[in-house]
Amino acid sequence: MRETPNDLLANESLKGSARRGLIAAFAGGFIQAIWALYVNFDYPRDIYVTASLTQGATSFMMSFLITIVMDQFLTLYSYFKDRYHQFILTLLSSMLVMVFVHFSFQTFVGTPRVWITISPALLIGTLYCFFYIGARLKVSKVSSERG
Repeated sequence: MRETPNDLLANESLKGSARRGLIAAFAGGFIQAIWALYVNFDYPRDIYVTASLTQGATSFMMSFLITIVMDQFLTLYSYFKDRYHQFILTLLSSMLVMVFVHFSFQTFVGTPRVWITISPALLIGTLYCFFYIGARLKVSKVSSERG
């Protein structure tokens, strides 16, 4: 039986997603921790250290998990035959997850400058999602054309 492009997305092991996510996680977590430290440095040490550690950990976690989340959304939205709809729905769903997680964690720990603290992570994360989703859909299209 011949696999369709959507079957290829659904059957890929989580191991590949996890490896790609882990690489992105280390880079993202470190960079975002430094940024959060910088933008909250005017506040007392316990606040800017907490904001920095929270943003670093959240960015690490999101960089790792968003790759897996995007693959799951691609599988979920694979019933759309049009790749444009798969792309848009996966991108918007992934962005919503990122905003919710970053905003929730920073609000919970009491970061004073929540939006400026999380905005680079959201921008970089959105760009990462845009290119990752596009590449995954392109790979599945090429694989289906060859098969």
